[in-house]
Amino acid sequence: MDKKLLWVVTILLITVLVLQCVLIKKVDKVYEGLGSVGEYLSEKIDKTMGEVYEIQDILEEIKNSEDRGEG
Repeated sequence: MDKKLLWVVTILLITVLVLQCVLIKKVDKVYEGLGSVGEYLSEKIDKTMGEVYEIQDILEEIKNSEDRGEG
């Protein structure tokens, strides 16, 4: 009976170890995916901010030309 119990416990421990490894791999893939999403969003934010700065420059030029009486 003791040998049978030892085998059951050993198999359970091995199963838990394998499941932990699988879970760790899946979590790593999720973190990789999140990193990709973060990079994508960062690029989009940078592009949008660049466009905002361009619009601000254009508006500033229009305001300056109106102040000089060119408009």
